[in-house]
Amino acid sequence: MKGSNILMAYPDSWIYLLTENAISRVKYTETEHYAVTREFLNRHEAMLKKLLEEDRGQERDL
Repeated sequence: MKGSNILMAYPDSWIYLLTENAISRVKYTETEHYAVTREFLNRHEAMLKKLLEEDRGQERDL
């Protein structure tokens, strides 16, 4: 997932989703980048807690 939310949100921008089977044009609000950013902004405390717990778990596995 690479890209810039600001550039992708630019009026009249065209965004293409590339998968193994097709290339399709999608709306900004249909992108994974948008969904992840929106989820983080709406639930940043819970998401940070989960991310930090996962990071600590990986350190213990080393």
